[in-house]
Amino acid sequence: MIKPDVYTHTGKIIDAIYKQGFVIGALKMTRFNAQTAGRFLAQSPSSSPEDVNFLQSDVCTGMQLVCEDAI
Repeated sequence: MIKPDVYTHTGKIIDAIYKQGFVIGALKMTRFNAQTAGRFLAQSPSSSPEDVNFLQSDVCTGMQLVCEDAI
C-alpha cells in the first residue's frame, strides 16, 4: 500500500515495482474514513489512534503485486 505521505511519488514507486519484475494485478486509490481505517488497522496489534488519523489524512493506493515464484 502506498500511504498518504508518499502518494505524490506513486509513479516512481510503480516504476520501481516493474523494474523488479512485478506486475500490478489490481490497483485502487481511495480515501479511508474512520471506520474503514480502523478495520484495516485492526489486523495490526501495534496500531494506534494516530495511525487511524494518518490513513485518513489523504489518499492511499492499494496494489496486488504479481510475479512468478513470489510469496
